[in-house]
Amino acid sequence: MSPLVVIVIVAAILLPIGWFVSEFRGGRGLRLTLGCLALLTSFGVAFVVVALERFNSNAWFTGASKELIDACISELEAGHTDRVLNALRQLQSGFRPTYENRGRYDELVEQAVSRMKSNPATPPDAAANRSQPIGDETNRASAAVGSDR
Repeated sequence: MSPLVVIVIVAAILLPIGWFVSEFRGGRGLRLTLGCLALLTSFGVAFVVVALERFNSNAWFTGASKELIDACISELEAGHTDRVLNALRQLQSGFRPTYENRGRYDELVEQAVSRMKSNPATPPDAAANRSQPIGDETNRASAAVGSDR
């Protein structure tokens, strides 16, 4: 741990204690000085923590976004427009950020990139033939299930 960090931590702990002790022993000038230093140290520590969190968030979102952009460009250049659109739609529907969390952005981007880069397991004709039963076909399937009971 850096000596500067140790000094700041010690100051953040000892200054309020010294201020409290000076309320019972010591003059008015000492109380005011220790009180002001304790408050300034507290605000300084809070500012540094917020700055580090912002830096962490920027690095976190930047890495995931770069990966997503690179995958989109390479897949669009390869002519896989449908794959890119489907992956982006799924990313959009799954991304639910709040003020408390990051909405699993990195995980969702990783999944979207893998969907974009994966080769489809079924040929396009097979995907078109997987339609849902309509009308009487649905009722027959329901009736068959009910008759086994």
